[in-house]
Amino acid sequence: MTGQRRKQAQMGEHSRMNRTEFMRQLESLLQNISATEREEALQYYNEYFDSIFNFIREEFKKNKYSKVVFLCESLIKRTAYYTGNHKKLDTIKYFLAFSYMHCDASKRAQELFGEITQNYQMKLKDNLYFEAESQVIDAKYWNFTDFKVLPKYINTFRKNWKDSENNILPLKTRPYLTATNRMMVTYLALDNIKLANRWLKKNIRLAKEFNAKEHLGYTYMDYAKGIYHLNLESALKYLELADVCFELPSEYRRHLDCQCEIQYVKLLLGRGNISQLLLAQEALFENQYWIQYYKCHLKLAVIYILKGKRKEALQHLLEAEAATTMKNSERIKYLCSMIGTFLYKEPLPYTNSALDGTSYQKIIENMHLNFKQTSATVYNIKKDSPLYNLDPRVW
Repeated sequence: MTGQRRKQAQMGEHSRMNRTEFMRQLESLLQNISATEREEALQYYNEYFDSIFNFIREEFKKNKYSKVVFLCESLIKRTAYYTGNHKKLDTIKYFLAFSYMHCDASKRAQELFGEITQNYQMKLKDNLYFEAESQVIDAKYWNFTDFKVLPKYINTFRKNWKDSENNILPLKTRPYLTATNRMMVTYLALDNIKLANRWLKKNIRLAKEFNAKEHLGYTYMDYAKGIYHLNLESALKYLELADVCFELPSEYRRHLDCQCEIQYVKLLLGRGNISQLLLAQEALFENQYWIQYYKCHLKLAVIYILKGKRKEALQHLLEAEAATTMKNSERIKYLCSMIGTFLYKEPLPYTNSALDGTSYQKIIENMHLNFKQTSATVYNIKKDSPLYNLDPRVW
């Protein structure tokens, strides 16, 4: 065994070595060595890369997004050494960008999704392209600024997916179902209930047609959240239907999120128990689903305001605002402004022209008119109230 081989054998025990040490040793190996030995070292690195890639893929399936971010960022820094299947590099970018979305680094996520889709300008679109492009759609929805242009964008995506599905091997259905789901919730955000209900039926039909039980759950849950300001009783029924669909281990995050929403809506309806919402939040914390955990602080702030407990409400608002994962979301800015204006008794500045003509804009106007009110009520689009209106769509 050559000296180079002995070093590689020592490095082969990378399960007991952290990534920083491994890369330090690799860089050392690649200096002042023969071409043959360099090729051997790079081959070993390719094997190492592939093993970490497989591990990341499994963690991604388990929704361990914080861990995926750490692993992908570590791997991407050293991709210059990788000479294997370059499609894996784009897949790593996809895993990282998707995980960024769930760690509220949406701007960086969009940049990575954009890099992936740009690579397909001169080649046939495949599953990875449509997965990345569907997440661009999802990011545009959560941006809180693209509602009015999003339906046209989604329809272009749907056409491209159908055209490609007819020309190449069958495509994964998840990206297409993500796009149709975002069409439904976009129309809910625009208060176009007639079109939203049409897309609700379409999403239910597609989920059953493609045997995608989890997407049936997403449809029920996302529709429910979109109608909190319309009909809380109906929303609760849809949430309970959704939770039945989240029995698979892969949907555990959705199950915990759905449980949090169920307890929140029950409290809005006046028949819940705040200890149950706190337990649901604790489960999110224990599983490190940070965005959902901190959003639950905002839910608790709303509930305590409705109960007349300003001190407790303020405490939960401050907990949410202090989290770094909550600082880059336009929607979170809106929610914190809505809650904070009531608690601080002064209108916190928030404007968003993309919301003009929607129920969101009506709530913003109410914030500026009624911020001195000592009592608050849950906003309902069908009712006018002289009290301070709290948007129940805290998600």
